[in-house]
Amino acid sequence: MSTESKIIVGFAAAALAGIGIGLLMAPYSGTESRDKLRKGTNDIANKLLDMVNTNGQALKEKAGDVVDHAKNAYNQVKGQAKSEVEDAKKELSRAV
Repeated sequence: MSTESKIIVGFAAAALAGIGIGLLMAPYSGTESRDKLRKGTNDIANKLLDMVNTNGQALKEKAGDVVDHAKNAYNQVKGQAKSEVEDAKKELSRAV
């Protein structure tokens, strides 16, 4: 598990623990507590979604860099192979 994943999981666990403790200590009625819990979990879900989107965008950019690097390497090898084939054709023409 990556460091970023551990941070996200730790954040979520701490938030849920805080919500649980808050419910136990809450001076509110059941309805008010449920409303506050719903709002709190929605806020946490939105924050986690933002974190995932941010990390997902970074991952997408990194993947794009890797693809570009692979394409460049492929084109370089392809060019070298063409050159080798042309050289071999010339050698074959001279030998015949």
